[in-house]
Amino acid sequence: TYLYTGDKSLIEESWDVMCKYVEYMENVTEDGVLEFDLSADWSSPGNIAVCPPAARDTAMAYDFLVTMSKLAKLIGKDEKIWLRKAEKYKETWRKVFLTREELHESQTFMLIAVYTGVLEPLEEKQFIKKIAQHVKELDYHFNCGVESTLRMFVTLSENGYMDYVYKAVTNETYPSYAYWVKSGLTTLPEDWDMSQSQNH
Repeated sequence: TYLYTGDKSLIEESWDVMCKYVEYMENVTEDGVLEFDLSADWSSPGNIAVCPPAARDTAMAYDFLVTMSKLAKLIGKDEKIWLRKAEKYKETWRKVFLTREELHESQTFMLIAVYTGVLEPLEEKQFIKKIAQHVKELDYHFNCGVESTLRMFVTLSENGYMDYVYKAVTNETYPSYAYWVKSGLTTLPEDWDMSQSQNH
């Protein structure tokens, strides 16, 4: 609402609730790591957990707190307190998760890292290139679920890989959107393998 109209009233009305949410996040954070969801990326192909939920949640906490700092500035509150909180999550994420090389093979992990801003500029470029390479090596398939597929479209299309997105979407083999169409679907299912909700 603010971005499109300049109206700050929703931010002001929601501020106390957002502060309580941060308090909740901090209460369930252990040693700087936040984990409070069941899956890092719901409904990835085969529902295989390729990224720890804590890696996603800790990065998202950083992103959320950076946003809180921006909102605080807009409504005349101290932005620095939120940036300090954000930096703690970023430091922990980098120490605990970025150092795990096996996670660098997960599309979900790399997309979350790029999207939330926990990477340095050079690292981000390397991750974006690796995500594109990974999609290509999988014969133009996404290997992520609901949350990261959204990030995939934005990350690749904004960084010169729109053709990769197009090839993945129109790829008629599993998992892909064209595979769904070829299978007779006219609505979006919950899972790539169409095993659950058929109109999600």
